Amino acid sequence: MRTRLPVMQKWSILLFLLTILVLLSSCYRIVRSEEILTDDDRPVTITGVLMAYGGAMAHWSEYTSVPEMAPNVARLQVSPGGPPLTQHAYVAIDDAIPTLNDVEKLEAKYFILPHSTLDWSPYFCICFDLDGDGTGCDEFILGGMPPPVPKNCWNTLSPTSWSILGQDEGGPYTLNQLKDILGDEPIVRIRVSVGSWDTLESLTVLVDGITINDTVYNLEPGDLSPQGNQPFVD
Repeated sequence: MRTRLPVMQKWSILLFLLTILVLLSSCYRIVRSEEILTDDDRPVTITGVLMAYGGAMAHWSEYTSVPEMAPNVARLQVSPGGPPLTQHAYVAIDDAIPTLNDVEKLEAKYFILPHSTLDWSPYFCICFDLDGDGTGCDEFILGGMPPPVPKNCWNTLSPTSWSILGQDEGGPYTLNQLKDILGDEPIVRIRVSVGSWDTLESLTVLVDGITINDTVYNLEPGDLSPQGNQPFVD
């Protein structure tokens, strides 16, 4: 003959089981929260180098709307007119990756201000040290995006076509084709640039969040980085 559990005992057992389930669920959420907030998932803050010459402008601009780019982004600007290959501005990082063979992914975030009349995106410029002296750029490769590009919103610069400017000009190349040519050469500097053209149009762009492989770099000013409109020194 089966015995019946009193009603209160049944409710006690049910309450106990519910409590165990809630505790297990809470533990799970805490672990997931800690995993999401690990440093590996946050952009790496690094000192960015600003340069501008020929009438172009480069300076740091306070920007807090996108937390992973806060508190500053690089503001690069070229104005209408001027001789060709004169106005040029960029933000850059040094010694982020050894060689082109080590690059699997290269991207940057950019925001073209709505008053800009030029429909070109900023472009990547990677500088190589061919003579091994550790200074200067002996060779350049350029990668950009075709027009038109959206304005007044954040976009991703992710070139699929590259050109060589320097001792051995050529292109267009894919990144893998360039690795066959310059893959083992040391990378001195990776720039996101505007300018170096003769144009009757203007461009003002915000740049940050350079991604190299699995690392996103939040570019911020440092005590020793150039500020404002600087004479060009390569």
